[in-house]
Amino acid sequence: MKNKFVLFNMLILIALTASRLYSQNRNVVWVHGFTGNEEAWEHYADIFTNERKISSLRKSYKTTLGLDTAANQLNRSIQMHLANPTNSSNLGIGHSMGGVMIRELDRRVTPKKFGGFITLTSPNKGAPVSQSILDGQVNSAGIKAVAQLSAGPAAEFTPFPFYLTTIGSVAITVKFIADTFTDALMMYIGDSDNLLSPATNQDLKPGSAAMNALNNYTSTTHKISIIAEENSPVHWRLIGSLRGNEADWVNNMAIVREVYNVKFVYHTAMAILNPFAPSHSVNALAWKLGRDWIDDSESIWCSLIKTKQTTSYTYTVLEWFPCKPPIRSPMSINPLNIPMPCDIWVETTYTYYVTTNYPSDGLLPTYAQELNVNPVGSPNRYTINYANHMEVRDMEHSKLPNGQPNDGTKNTLNAIFNRADWFNTEENP
Repeated sequence: MKNKFVLFNMLILIALTASRLYSQNRNVVWVHGFTGNEEAWEHYADIFTNERKISSLRKSYKTTLGLDTAANQLNRSIQMHLANPTNSSNLGIGHSMGGVMIRELDRRVTPKKFGGFITLTSPNKGAPVSQSILDGQVNSAGIKAVAQLSAGPAAEFTPFPFYLTTIGSVAITVKFIADTFTDALMMYIGDSDNLLSPATNQDLKPGSAAMNALNNYTSTTHKISIIAEENSPVHWRLIGSLRGNEADWVNNMAIVREVYNVKFVYHTAMAILNPFAPSHSVNALAWKLGRDWIDDSESIWCSLIKTKQTTSYTYTVLEWFPCKPPIRSPMSINPLNIPMPCDIWVETTYTYYVTTNYPSDGLLPTYAQELNVNPVGSPNRYTINYANHMEVRDMEHSKLPNGQPNDGTKNTLNAIFNRADWFNTEENP
């Protein structure tokens, strides 16, 4: 009888232990990006903590002192706050630089802290904008933006009370545009003070020692990359995601552009009607500078994040040269431009150039977000369309072009958690 009682208790203990193991929550460490904080992942961490059997960890890390420092802080945080910091079921999810921090930890810390990780819009091949920051291109672009946007108002600010436009004060409008564009330029580095601390940008630039070490390392850890691709205008949508509603922002910038154009047209017309008032010609050119800058701003932005691609196209045509002296052949076939026979067909080659933009999330080109182990078409590569680098942290109010909801981050993470492999994460009852 005693043996039966002992056996019964053992069976109960085993059942309870198995139950605890089965229902144990998976540790998920949500890692923010450059100059971010623990609030960056709050939206989705709360959703999935409620919907799935996971225990979420969100902490802030100093990301401006280089990748090594940030990864060390992440390692200490895991050691301090996870009951089992080396559990093979631990999952890391990193946004932007956060994904690179997780990869760095996976590369050089043993025993490993994660059994698997997910990078979301991370500079896995390096961040081209970091090189633009280090080269001073970002700072120069910001200075030029302010100069061109200020030219019209500066030219028109005379003792006469003609300061208002159709949507309000020109001075306020210019400051609004200049400040927000400069904010966008500085968004990746957090604020202008970080320009003076380039350690992280040195690590994240393509081809750096840190990035080469990561991409030359072969990891056996389960891994997935999530890539975002935004539609044009990528820079205004990026700012809009930071400032509220991206659609409203795009529309507002169209209105602001019209303000500059109206002022340009007005002064151009006045210069024609009153040629003895040269100030109108000066003002027209000044407002045109601002308008042209707005028109070129996406191209300027794309040159900073390195998504501009210039492709040359060459074609050959047969051209008829009649006998109407003086006849000269095209320079392409006759560099000395010596008179040639006429009434003949001449084969001439022409070259033209087309500038296009690679797909991007508004900050990182698609090619920079790729992981070596996740080629296009791989089941471990996911794409969120119509989403930018900042928007993916909370897409609750995001819309597709047809107006339908576009919570691509939530949908993608759910698809990953529903997989029949290591990433499968049980739903709460």
